[in-house]
Amino acid sequence: MSAAATDTIRYHVTGMDCSSCAAKIEGAARKVEGVNDVKVSIASQIMT
Repeated sequence: MSAAATDTIRYHVTGMDCSSCAAKIEGAARKVEGVNDVKVSIASQIMT
């Protein structure tokens, strides 16, 4: 049994300044095929 390779991609998301914005972005990213995990930081405006 072999482990699947994963990549981590970071995006700078400008204009994300509230938890509602972060939740919408996170929800949309989770719907993308192949995305296993999403983390969004409002403070740094980064999505990984």
